[in-house]
Amino acid sequence: MSSYEKFNSNLLADSDFGGIAKPGNFEKKLVEGITGGIDKPEDKAAAILLHLQEKVKWNEYHGIYASKPPAKVYEAGTGSLGDINLMLVACLRAAGLKADPMILATRNHARLHPIYPNRRRFNYVAAVIDIGGNTIFADASIKGLPLGYLPEKCLNGEGWLVRAESPGFIPVQAAAV
Repeated sequence: MSSYEKFNSNLLADSDFGGIAKPGNFEKKLVEGITGGIDKPEDKAAAILLHLQEKVKWNEYHGIYASKPPAKVYEAGTGSLGDINLMLVACLRAAGLKADPMILATRNHARLHPIYPNRRRFNYVAAVIDIGGNTIFADASIKGLPLGYLPEKCLNGEGWLVRAESPGFIPVQAAAV
């Protein structure tokens, strides 16, 4: 890719990335059952995260793209990193939350070039939620990982926030304790 902006546009247009992160009827119905009666945005996000962590097991396959539609992943109870965390983004959006995917390279995989994107350097996708101006990370692939945290292997400097308006690098660091 010639630029991160073009790379970002291509990801948003890709049916196995941007298309999966858009909520459909499946995500809307699922979220309705999970968040019924919950008003606070952070509580909604936590409920969705916990539900997906309990219902869908990560098959240990890294990557930023989804391999199947969310309904099939949910029904099978297993999926790749891209399957699970892009479904998480779609569910968070279906709940009315401002959520976007963030792609990054894990510590043992690569360092990102600050100017020229290389798709192969990215091997992880997680959700980023904006609640009241606060950036909150979420990862449904690891059972029991609380809202606001990412696995230690993801703390590799920066991630690329994929969204139509104001995409860009954001710091990826441990949550404040």
